[in-house]
Amino acid sequence: ADIKVLPNGATFLYPIAQTQTADGTVFENRGVIPDITVPLNRDDLLNGIDSQLEAAIQYLE
Repeated sequence: ADIKVLPNGATFLYPIAQTQTADGTVFENRGVIPDITVPLNRDDLLNGIDSQLEAAIQYLE
């Protein structure tokens, strides 16, 4: 991205590149499909347990 500082001190950022896969598929307006999906659990969240974060940590270990 390129960042421009405006006269009032604010900054303006705009993209100057496009992210795509090796075969040319562009991610814009598509997102990235996760390898592992973990549904949110309301009871876990209310008890301070983040099941998605825990699953990610287990995957990385």
